[in-house]
Amino acid sequence: MKKTLTSVIAALLLSVNLLSAQSQTGTIKGKIQSEQGELLPGITVSIQGTTIGSATNGKGIFVLQKVPAGTHTLVASGVGFKSQSRQVTVEAGQTYETAFNLSEDASALNEVVIHGERENYVKSVSSVGMRTETKLIETPQSIQIIPQQILRDQQVKTLNEAVKNAVGVSSVSPFSEFVFRGFTSWNSTMYNGINGALFPYNVQTPTYNIESIDFLRGPASVLYSTGRPGGVMNMNTKRPLDKERYEVNATYASWNDLSLNFDATGPLSKNKKLCYRIVGGARDAGSFRNFQETKFYTLASSISYQFTQKTKLVFEHNYFYHKQIPGFDNGTVLKMKADSTWDFKNMNVKFSAQDPDDYTLDKGHSGELSVSHNFTDNVKLTWLNRYVYNEGYASNHGSDYADPAVVNDTIHRWYGKWDYTWHNYQTNLFALIKFKTGKIKHQLLTGFDYNYQRQPSYHYTATAAPPLNVNNPDYSVDRPKEYQYTFDLPQYDYQYVTNAVYVQEQVDLNKYIKLSAAIRYDHYSFYWKYAYHDYSSDSVFHSDGESITAHAFIPRGGIVINPWKNIAFYYSYSQSFEPQWLNAVNRGGPFPPTKGKQHEVGYKGEFFKSRLFTGVSLYQIDYTNVLVADPSDTTGRRYLSVEGMRSKGIELNAQGNVSPNIQIMANYSYGTVKYFGDAVDGSWKKTDRQLNVPRTIWGIFVNYKFIDRALEGLGINAGVHHEGNRVASWFNQDFVTPAFTYLDAGLSYSYKKATVYFNINNVTDVKYITGGYVTGLVYPGTPRNFRISINYVF
Repeated sequence: MKKTLTSVIAALLLSVNLLSAQSQTGTIKGKIQSEQGELLPGITVSIQGTTIGSATNGKGIFVLQKVPAGTHTLVASGVGFKSQSRQVTVEAGQTYETAFNLSEDASALNEVVIHGERENYVKSVSSVGMRTETKLIETPQSIQIIPQQILRDQQVKTLNEAVKNAVGVSSVSPFSEFVFRGFTSWNSTMYNGINGALFPYNVQTPTYNIESIDFLRGPASVLYSTGRPGGVMNMNTKRPLDKERYEVNATYASWNDLSLNFDATGPLSKNKKLCYRIVGGARDAGSFRNFQETKFYTLASSISYQFTQKTKLVFEHNYFYHKQIPGFDNGTVLKMKADSTWDFKNMNVKFSAQDPDDYTLDKGHSGELSVSHNFTDNVKLTWLNRYVYNEGYASNHGSDYADPAVVNDTIHRWYGKWDYTWHNYQTNLFALIKFKTGKIKHQLLTGFDYNYQRQPSYHYTATAAPPLNVNNPDYSVDRPKEYQYTFDLPQYDYQYVTNAVYVQEQVDLNKYIKLSAAIRYDHYSFYWKYAYHDYSSDSVFHSDGESITAHAFIPRGGIVINPWKNIAFYYSYSQSFEPQWLNAVNRGGPFPPTKGKQHEVGYKGEFFKSRLFTGVSLYQIDYTNVLVADPSDTTGRRYLSVEGMRSKGIELNAQGNVSPNIQIMANYSYGTVKYFGDAVDGSWKKTDRQLNVPRTIWGIFVNYKFIDRALEGLGINAGVHHEGNRVASWFNQDFVTPAFTYLDAGLSYSYKKATVYFNINNVTDVKYITGGYVTGLVYPGTPRNFRISINYVF
């Protein structure tokens, strides 16, 4: 009895102690949002010096329980945001409520680095337009940023798939070929502010290592040297983070398309000055096209070192391997109906002029080094360097590009094989100086660029190949080992070098008016030398080439007027330039470089506390100094420089988070391209349309995330994309492919650290055509297909 009484007393004392302890604790509850009012999930909230902590949910809410009574330091932090702390006093048995408004952490001068994974469809700052961290609403040119979250929700694997989100941009072939503002470009990509592609033309740019994509529309030569006048795309790659983070993703899609990729990052030193990131991907994909299979491997590894608060170094290395069977896809053929019109509806999307044993193999390395140093808060120096090496091999049958492609149900073909090597080194050194004259703010940017490109080898051989009956193709007649080659190019050398200096001034006259002006001087030289046998005409070993040295002055200017903080109107004038492909005196030269000259006016607006960005732009681009054959020259070697064409149009876009759980992307563009007159050599007529350029492009994509507790983690999305008709032949203006509209839809579900995505593209299985080069031979769009992926972060 005595032992029982003692036990009861002890239990009562323990209960009293527990109740007393509980009565000495309280609760902290709060909400975290960005400065623009966007609710932020995944933000870490902790009490300094303790193990008490939590993360915000999908509504930006956090709760910390059993917090000891007293005064504590509460810290809110998240990648991509500046940490914030405050003193809080917790009373026993009470709930303390608070809120944080976190500001984004500015990235380096030369790049836009978006950290973390926030369900955010809008970014308000970019450095691609001015090489300075400038708000989009204060930049006098049309810029659009596609964040990684959009690529995730749509399960985008390549740049060709991503451009449907960009205003007025079209992917016109299975290669890296795009249309910007009426101009086709084969080299319209940049990486981290360095002009030029990492992958060859026939390889679609993968998005494994892409954090976001900047679309800069219009000429950009003042800061980035040679380029087409329509615009450029800047890929911002994933950079090392100072917090450990690991991610794996597995995707399975239609036609046995399997891809795996991983992303690992974190500090390598205790002080977190040395950090790393490794992003790898592998893809083994079939296709809706006959025989086609793609194997792709890529590995991107990077390190960063923060020497001091003022000095930082980042190095990134990329390796890729790409093999495609068969080789260069020529597309499919169309048949004529009895009324002599083309049968677009019954197009056989599977047909291939390639042989099942054809292939292309490309592989390469690239290294990028960036160093930045802040001498003071107002003086910063940035040095960017990149080296790229690619090599490739190919064995390929294809159309001989006769127009029309099919005659009497037969397509005539050629066979070629080639190998190449290619080198590119670039260095960009620029300084930013900020200062004031009275109340006027200045940002003076001055820089130097050097670009060296070399293709020291390119060996190409070709001959006519057996024709194919398009109704009953017999590929057994293809015997490359038995072919007698009629063309052989064993010697080839190409080199291109530019040296340039530029100066840019941004001036804030006051909070309403901002001015900018820039000028660039570019000196360029290039040559190519080649020698070949053309046995179809003679047995002579021919040699030829060209050596060109020239220069270009490129100006740019703009004004932005902000009548209100969230509304801006702007005007800009900018130019682009491209070296002529020949310039010798005996060919009619020297010629001035080809130039694009753009006038652009527009409006930009931010709404819903800057969560939604809207824009309208009107532009006119004159493309001049285009070379055409001199009709008075009987030798056929001389050329003339003439005015080319004028592109003009209107673009509208809206993107962002209209509410914490609804994201939207919407765009519309209409543009025309017209020649100034008939070409003197008959190359074009004034009324001709440009190849593969649709006049109208529009689309909308909406993503809805459930935030109610019962359905939290579930997301649904849907999109529609439309492109107008286009001329799809170099030689036949009457060959116009139809406009098309297709629908996409998707689901996602997130639970803790895992997310499952399921997407159906081209839901209604529309047959459509993205482009072509000759009458009756076109590139078919992708039929209905699905993708399912599992993503895990730990």
